[in-house]
Amino acid sequence: MAKKLDIGDAFPEMTLNLVGGGKAALPNLTNAKYQLILFYRGHWWPYCRRQLVGFEKEKAILEAEGVKVIAASVDIGDEAALVANEVSFLVGQGVTREDALKID
Repeated sequence: MAKKLDIGDAFPEMTLNLVGGGKAALPNLTNAKYQLILFYRGHWWPYCRRQLVGFEKEKAILEAEGVKVIAASVDIGDEAALVANEVSFLVGQGVTREDALKID
């Protein structure tokens, strides 16, 4: 198992498959001051969906502070699109166990 991330640790490199097509290379996806990467359980977990919508509601405040929000889960296809349709930030799909172990 990988070492857990700690304060000051670099986020490991990974590529997310985005809902709607394309890929996002993390952690250097944007030139934002900060990137907030939200990994959620899946479309079926209501608490995660509510939390993502909460981040959406605060998006303008976060962006004013230089924060770019990105979300991702194991969901794929239509299931991932259910969540992506509720937010305006990028949503990655098909996160693998290997990806998760990089950030454990």
